Amino acid sequence: WWNYHRNTQHKLKERKAMTVDASNNSEGVMIVLEAEETTQSLVSLTDLNETLTKSLERKGLSVLSSSSFEKEALVIILKEGYVVLRSWPEHRYCAFDLVLWSSLDRLGAVRDELVAAVGAEVTSSYNIVIGGMKGVAAVEIPKFPADTNPDSSAKIDAPAPKAFELGDLDKILKETISLMQRVDPTTIVFCPGEAKSCQSLEALKDSEAKVLPIRACASGEDMKRDIACESTTLHVMKSAVMNSAPHERKIAAIVIDPGAPKKMGLVLKKVFSNLQTMTELLSAQYVLLAPGLDSSEPWYIPLFEWFRT
Repeated sequence: WWNYHRNTQHKLKERKAMTVDASNNSEGVMIVLEAEETTQSLVSLTDLNETLTKSLERKGLSVLSSSSFEKEALVIILKEGYVVLRSWPEHRYCAFDLVLWSSLDRLGAVRDELVAAVGAEVTSSYNIVIGGMKGVAAVEIPKFPADTNPDSSAKIDAPAPKAFELGDLDKILKETISLMQRVDPTTIVFCPGEAKSCQSLEALKDSEAKVLPIRACASGEDMKRDIACESTTLHVMKSAVMNSAPHERKIAAIVIDPGAPKKMGLVLKKVFSNLQTMTELLSAQYVLLAPGLDSSEPWYIPLFEWFRT
């Protein structure tokens, strides 16, 4: 997370709570498609409408109506979704928005049919998962067997994740650190206690960044404040900054290792609750990283939100 707290447009206070009714979940897909060097004429929207309508019906879609706007935009309403075409005949170029909230198995075929209809020699496209249409039959979602269904009461003994199968961890951290706009950025890594390995530290050992570990001095489920650990953590960070070269005397990145205990998040928050400390230690643009395998909401999400605001 970049330090959004400096951008007033991203204040958490301004967000409104949203409630999602799972019983009304509906899904759809949008394909944004660009078609270049078209061989069919794009001048007449009437002709295009006729051609595209036939193409869509050939793929089993039901055309309900169509409209054109400003001589360069065409909208075709389908029972299964809609198609929007914008054309620039002088450049032999057009763009499609293809949205389906049912018959998703036909997406690829419909896309290819649209390309063929305008005779495009060069194309590019990408897919976006979007909300569907309320009242339309829901898209069938594959069911898990009872013993793997997240909603099942059956107890599952899930295998523990292997030490970051996560040779990917190395790549993620190194790539992210390399994107920071500083030379040799000072990076703090929050690690487990002394007796445990710190995978994030290992992943960054060959990085060009100056990497400094902070070993956990607080752990356990008890979330009471640990003033001694806060003092130790602050001292380590201040020493790291003061002993760095002048251009490195700000922390540009904080990495929370997957093995770091939750209580160290509370320590980190307390240390930076002091605005003077935050200004003294953190770069104007810093990043928080917490690579992990936890598919549920990890403990550090509220911490990141706190930094963000």
